[in-house]
Amino acid sequence: MSKLSPDAVILGLLEAQSCHGYQLLDHFRDTARLGTIWNLSTSQLYTILKRLERAEAIDGREEASEDAPIRTVYWLTDAGRERLHGWLNDPAPSASTRAIRTEFLSRLYLCRLLNLPTQHIIQAQRDACLAHRDDLVAERDALKQGAGYLSLDLRVREMDEIMVWLGEAESIFARVSA
Repeated sequence: MSKLSPDAVILGLLEAQSCHGYQLLDHFRDTARLGTIWNLSTSQLYTILKRLERAEAIDGREEASEDAPIRTVYWLTDAGRERLHGWLNDPAPSASTRAIRTEFLSRLYLCRLLNLPTQHIIQAQRDACLAHRDDLVAERDALKQGAGYLSLDLRVREMDEIMVWLGEAESIFARVSA
């Protein structure tokens, strides 16, 4: 199982606006934004910012403030922008429930924040889920009924529910964009 990371999400937030770490962290703490999608601590955020800076996806500069300690303000580089848009436009996103709950929803959040269309993201997720469902059905149908069969059947039904949910997400974002 691949490790999910909010790196691209942070790139998207910095595409929307240059800011310092605590401003970024506000997105991950606010349940109306990313707070129900990611659970990110302050130390995790700063570790990611350092990693993105080493990868030259972001850059930063210390700035003084009259009412706060010196803070580093970060912004997106061209390499970071390219990485972000590659992630946003991934034609084959993961069909795992975990990835849908975090990465897919983060893509939708960022598209809305950046005033980008969401239809292609929803369609790519739908295509990935349909392909995954077809694979699960074939694998399930090759088994005799028993625990293994039931396990795969549960995952097929989960994909069916996710497909219904994707339709609802599409409806919601179509209304929001209108």
